[in-house]
Amino acid sequence: MAPLSKKRCPRKPLTCEDAWRKIEDVGFTIIKTKSLRNGKDERVVALAVKSLHEEPGSKNERRFHKFLVAVRD
Repeated sequence: MAPLSKKRCPRKPLTCEDAWRKIEDVGFTIIKTKSLRNGKDERVVALAVKSLHEEPGSKNERRFHKFLVAVRD
């Protein structure tokens, strides 16, 4: 009998509701603490601001830009 594989199961995709819940949780944490948690958060915010102010070039940049505009509105 072959030993059982210890590979991790692939993650299931998030539902739309779960994704928005995660975004809300991070937003509330930032508002509550009035700071970003670490350098990674600061880089993500800088990327989002840059994406809103520049014309997207690639397909992924257009999708991200569209997402940010939808969240902002």
